[in-house]
Amino acid sequence: MPDLKGRGVLVTRPKEQSAELIEAITAAGGRPFLYSALDVLGRDAADVDASLEDMQSPDIALFVSPNAVRFGVDYAGDAMIGAIGPATAAALERAGRTVDIRPDGGYDSEHLLMSDALSAIDGKNVRIIRGQSGRELLGTTLAHRGANVEYLSVYARQCPSPEPAETENLLAAWSNDEIHAWIIMSVETLDNFLSLVGDAGAELARRTPLVSPAARVINVASERLPGIFATVADGTSPDALLETIDSVMIYDDEQGL
Repeated sequence: MPDLKGRGVLVTRPKEQSAELIEAITAAGGRPFLYSALDVLGRDAADVDASLEDMQSPDIALFVSPNAVRFGVDYAGDAMIGAIGPATAAALERAGRTVDIRPDGGYDSEHLLMSDALSAIDGKNVRIIRGQSGRELLGTTLAHRGANVEYLSVYARQCPSPEPAETENLLAAWSNDEIHAWIIMSVETLDNFLSLVGDAGAELARRTPLVSPAARVINVASERLPGIFATVADGTSPDALLETIDSVMIYDDEQGL
C-alpha cells in the first residue's frame, strides 16, 4: 500500500466523484486537497428523449466515461456494450450491464478502436453515449469502417465558479509547500484548472509533480507548463493513481528534493 507520509495531494475531480479518491489518499497517510475544476450535469430527460426520436436502434452502444454510464445507461437498449476503459466498464457492471467490448490496454479511443469487435462493423448502427462534446476520433474512425455512427449526449460539462476564498486558500496552502502532487483526469479539467488559478497557480502547478492516467493530459500539460514533471498512471483507479504518486515521492526522497 502506498505511504504518502503526510504529503498533500490535490484532487481536481467533480466534487460528487471525489469521495473514493479522497478516502484513499487519507488511508495512505496523505492530506487530500479538493479543488474541483469540472462540473458535470445531466441533460434534461425530455431533451434526451427528443434526440432519440431521430436515431436508429443501436447494434453497438459505446460509453466513453463513467459519467456517460451514470446518465445514459438506460439508452443502450439491447445493443452490445462497449466501455472505453476499466472505470467505465466497472460503472456499467455496477449498473447491471455486461460489457462486451473493452480495450486490452489503455483508457482512450485509440485503444478501444483496436478491439476486434470494432474491426468489422460495416453497416452496424453504433451509438456513442457521451457528454455534449468530445473527441471525434472514435466516431470518425468507425464511420470510415462503414458503421452508421450517432452521438447521444446525456450530460454537459462546465467549468465551476468557486468562491474567491476557495482559490485563495488553495494557493496559500500550495505556496506554503502543503501540496506535493496533483491529479488531473482530462484535458478539459486541466484547461479549466489553469484558467481558475491564474498565473500564480500555474507557476505553482508547473513546479509540482502531476499524475494523470491519460497520456494526452501529460502531453498537453507539458505544452502548457514547460518543465513540469508529469507521469502517466497505470490506470484510473485510486490505487493506480496513488501508487504512481508514491513512486514519485520515493524518487523525490532519494534525490533529496
